[in-house]
Formats: sequence, C-alpha cells, structure tokens
Amino acid sequence: MHQRRVELENPIQLVILNSEDELYEWREHDTQSIGGEAFTDFGTTIQIFEKDMQEGIQEAWINEVVPHEISHLYFFQAIGKDYKDIPRWLNEGLAGYNEFNDHGADWAMVRQAIQQDALIPLGELRNDFPEGDEKVSLSYAECTTTAIYIIETYGQDSLNKLFSAYQAGENSDAAFKQAFGRNVADFEKDWQAWVVTQQSTPDNSVVIIFLAFTILSLICGGSLLILVILLITTFNKKIKINVV
Repeated sequence: MHQRRVELENPIQLVILNSEDELYEWREHDTQSIGGEAFTDFGTTIQIFEKDMQEGIQEAWINEVVPHEISHLYFFQAIGKDYKDIPRWLNEGLAGYNEFNDHGADWAMVRQAIQQDALIPLGELRNDFPEGDEKVSLSYAECTTTAIYIIETYGQDSLNKLFSAYQAGENSDAAFKQAFGRNVADFEKDWQAWVVTQQSTPDNSVVIIFLAFTILSLICGGSLLILVILLITTFNKKIKINVV
C-alpha cells in the first residue's frame, strides 16, 4: 500500500516571547503554567523564553518544549482539520514521545503512581487534564507512555493505520480496532497491564552500552563522535507519520 509523508500546508512559524506577561497581554490567562503553545489552525507555535533563563534550562527547553509543540502541528495535519474525536492523551502522548530526552522523569512518576495505586485512567484524560501540578505532570507522563507502548508493541505501520482511519472519519473505537485490533477500552487495559510490567527503566541496555562506550573512550582515547552518534541513535528515534 502506498505511503507518503505528511507535509504541513504552511511553513511552521515559531514565535518567541520573553515572558508569560507578553503572552497574556493578548491571550486569556490560563490556570496552568504555559511554556509553549501550538496554534494548529495557523501552523504557529509560541514559545516563552524568559530573559533570565539559565543556559541549561534553555537547552532543555529547546530539546523538549519546542519539538513537543511542533508535534501538535503535525498531528493536526495528519488527523485532519475537521476531526474532533481525538483523545487528548493520544495527541499529548505523541508530542511527549517526540521530545528529545530519555523520559526518565516520566517513568519515575508512572512507577510511583503504580506503587501508590494512583494511575489516572486514560478515559479521564480524553478531553481535559485534572487540576493540580502533580496530577498534570502525571497526566503528561502517562500520555507519553501510551506512545511508547504503541510504537514498541504495534510498530509504526499500525500507527499509520490509526491516522488513516481517523482521516477516513472513523470514531476512536473503530480507528483503534483497525489499527490495533482493540477498541479504546481494551487498548487502555492492555496499556495498564504493560505499564505495570515496566517497574524499571524500559531498556536498561541503553545505559549499560552508554557506560561501556564512555569507559572505552576514556581508556582508548576514543573519539567523542562515537558517543554523539550513540546518543543520537539511541534517544532521538522520532515518529514519522505517514498516510496510508
């Protein structure tokens, strides 16, 4: 079956603001802290870079917040402008997956929620996230694990089928059935069962390999390029959305 990449109708526009105050000069104030926002109708994302932001935080911002919001723009194009029956947890999960980090903090929160029997059902994250910073953070962490679960369990082709089903106007149950052979409720049960098995970091071999390369490079005077290639290959696997 022929596949093609999704292309945005318009170039991505990234607007930099110096503070939240600049944002709220023209936008209604939000109860949650906002670091970036995607305006999908216009292909625009606004990013807040505080004037006194530390260099380390700024680098993390570029690696995480910027690709997160850009992912929303691609998601909007891949699904279709007029389609509204999209679970928020799916949209946010794919955006989280596309961030340039190892999601260690996400897994720590999810593991803690498992231990405390405090996982938030995905059904409760369909439209809105619960109030409170801790629950919001856990919501994002759970969403990211759903994307990891989809890619690791079903693969890219099944994700393409999901997007194609949505594009064809199917509701979520039908779309999930076509892509994964499960309706949304059954998918959630499968995800929860999978998450419970992930009590430790999903792939410890990544850490082991990285440490081994580090030690070898120090002993043998290996090139820094080897480490860079390893990091890029390991942690920067991004979803490529195709249309079936």
